[in-house]
This record gives sequence, structure tokens and C-alpha cells, in this order.
Amino acid sequence: MRFKNTLLLALLLVWAAFLSGCGLKNITVIYVPKEADAFARGYLDMLRKGDIDGAISLTNKDFLTDKARTQFVNVSKLLDKGELIGAEVVKFQNMKGYFSKVKKTFIDYQLQFEKGWVEAVIVVDEANGKRSVAGLYVEPLPKSLKEIHSENFYAKPLPQYMLASFALIIPIFIFYTFMLCLTTPLRMKALWVVFIIIGIGRFSLEWTTGLVAFYPFSLLFFGSEALKDGIYGPWVLSFSFPLGAIAFHVYNRMRPARRGAESGGEPGGESAGEGA
Repeated sequence: MRFKNTLLLALLLVWAAFLSGCGLKNITVIYVPKEADAFARGYLDMLRKGDIDGAISLTNKDFLTDKARTQFVNVSKLLDKGELIGAEVVKFQNMKGYFSKVKKTFIDYQLQFEKGWVEAVIVVDEANGKRSVAGLYVEPLPKSLKEIHSENFYAKPLPQYMLASFALIIPIFIFYTFMLCLTTPLRMKALWVVFIIIGIGRFSLEWTTGLVAFYPFSLLFFGSEALKDGIYGPWVLSFSFPLGAIAFHVYNRMRPARRGAESGGEPGGESAGEGA
């Protein structure tokens, strides 16, 4: 019965780690604020139709520069690719400051036109019931984001696969150590469990490009994480150093020797007693 409860707890922890790392934020795309979404789409439509003055009037004054009109004209040209077939939200994020009443919504669109694809990222500010644009980034795409990040998905060099394998090996090692810790009688077990299941640092690998980043001041639950940046974005695999799991195995190996030394006394004294 005790083993079943332990196994159930372990499975629940692994499932929680899976949910925390495997793209729950992708699900929230369907919850993009409707008002901010409608405002952003109308803003992009103004630029697509060449209504520069209308777009400027809806732009946050702090965002405007002396070259703003020229920049808006260039953006309008990028959006001039024929009839708009579809505009899809591929990622969004909400931010609200604790010490200010300004709410920011970052919305990433994939725009499909008759003559090509465009990615547009727009930042919508909302304060006192009024909305304005506080950021805009537009980039033409050679093809859809889904095609870009799925192309040659498996045709990666061997070193990239070897690096990605750590994202699978490390959580297995941590899970094994976690189960071993639960079934081993020792003091301060709860502290050991916490130390074991948290990985130190973070190595991140973007699968599409093969770019690698290291974040030393980071913690990962069960030492691994897999995130997809939006609906069609690249997969990012992350893993951390299992310091707690390694420390537990070192400590566990030293315990029998320490118990023997404490209970048996000095070897030399025992030999002298036997000789007498």
C-alpha cells in the first residue's frame, strides 16, 4: 500500500513537470482579449490600406519619432501584398503593472496575403479605457511559420541530437533518484526530495536553428523542459544540471562506510583484543 502511494505521488509529480514544460501557454492563445485583438487588427488594416495619419493618431506618442511617418510608409508597403486571406494569432501575452494602471497586450499575427506571408507583432497599451499602439514589428516571410519550423525537422546534425538527448536522460535520472530517496530510510528526507527534483541552471536548445543558450541563475523542475514558442514557433528544449540527484547518490554511497566506522570502532583495537 505504501509503495502504491509513493508511486502515485511520483507519477503526479512527473505529470506536473510535463504540464509545466510542454506548452500550456499555447492553449491560452484562444483567450486573447477580444477588444485588444479587434483594435490591433483595425490598426494593421489601416496601415495595409495606406491610412498613415489614422495609424499615427492611434499610436502612443512616446513611441513616435521624427522618422515615424517614413517608418509607417515602409510598413504599409510590407503589408501591400494583395488581398488579405487570413490573419491568425500565433502567440500573445498580457502584462499589467502593479504600480501603474497600464495594461499591455503583445499579439503576434501570421498574415496570409495573395502574394505572400507576413508576421506582425503589435503591442497594445490600455489605460483609463483608452487603447494605443506602443510597439510594432513587421517582417515578410518566405512561407508560413508552420512550414518554416517543420522544414527539415528531423534532418539535424548528430551533435544537436546528442545535446537534445540530455533533455530526456536527465529527468529519467532525477526520477530514478527521487524514487530511491523515497524508499531509503534517512533523515531530512523532505529536504532531500526538494533538492533532488530541482535542476540547477538551464541549457536551452532551439531545435529549428540549433542555437544554444545558457542561463546560470535558473531552476528547472525535474531538470527538463520542452516549450513551443506559440502555435507555429520553434521547439525549445531545456535541461539543467542534476546537482541534487548526484549529491544524493554520493551521500548514499558514503553512508554504509560511515555507519561501519561509527559502530565498529578502530580496526586495530579489535585485532589486539582477538589476539589476547
